[in-house]
Amino acid sequence: MCRMWEAIRAGVKWNLNTRLANATRAVDLKPVKSIKFSLDPFHHDNYGIRTVWFLIRRQKILSTNPDVNIESEIRYDREPPYFTTELNDGRQIVFKTSGMHPADIMMRFNRLCGNPEWGKYGKKPPEKAKEADLKAKGKDKKARK
Repeated sequence: MCRMWEAIRAGVKWNLNTRLANATRAVDLKPVKSIKFSLDPFHHDNYGIRTVWFLIRRQKILSTNPDVNIESEIRYDREPPYFTTELNDGRQIVFKTSGMHPADIMMRFNRLCGNPEWGKYGKKPPEKAKEADLKAKGKDKKARK
């Protein structure tokens, strides 16, 4: 297959949940000073921001910058959701997330913060997986004796 078709098929490679997982692995909050989430719980299109809010609150992501300040604002004005990111260099970025899938939000967040869009992905190569299985089986046999 020529390189042109490889580039075209690059976006078709994964389903949305896999894209979200890969984008989440690349999140690094070192350049971020604060994040403020603002949403209306009764708005019909807040799935994306709720998912991103949940993912950014994970311990593995928060450990990349323990000093980041994460705030939330619950509004009752029927306006679309958004979140604001303040970076260490003074820039302020507003993400309007209405109509966006969480994978797209995370990819854009990574790009604007200076991180790669995708994290490390994939399973172990078959040889390494087989070696790991053999080692595990060997330990089980020793434990039984």
